[in-house]
Amino acid sequence: MTTAPWDRYAYHTSVYYGGITRLEDGEPVQYEFIADAHTGTLMNIYKV
Repeated sequence: MTTAPWDRYAYHTSVYYGGITRLEDGEPVQYEFIADAHTGTLMNIYKV
């Protein structure tokens, strides 16, 4: 995986973008996330 720069207000870091799929009420639902490359902290997660 490669990192990408991410700037939010005064916070600048490198992040990984990724996604997951899970079943909700028997239907697959996709989510995408942004995770800090240094700490692994989830910066954002949202339904696609």
